[in-house]
Amino acid sequence: MSFGQKQRLPSSDELRQRLGANVQRHRKRLRISQEEFAFRAGMHPTAVSKLELGQTLPYIQTCIRVAGGLGVTTDDLTAGKQRG
Repeated sequence: MSFGQKQRLPSSDELRQRLGANVQRHRKRLRISQEEFAFRAGMHPTAVSKLELGQTLPYIQTCIRVAGGLGVTTDDLTAGKQRG
């Protein structure tokens, strides 16, 4: 029984870069600073900077706060190439 195609899991490096790029893209779409986003997500601005630069891979609880601060889903944060 098949439930669809198996998807390759991204490496930790790829996931950090993808997450950082998506966070930055969504933050800029909202036209808010890193400091404002940090406040909304309950994070320190330095942590936001490291996240956007792909220098850290946050715990799932932090990912949920990040998604909430941006008004997106956690799937949106880890999405690969943008559609259309």
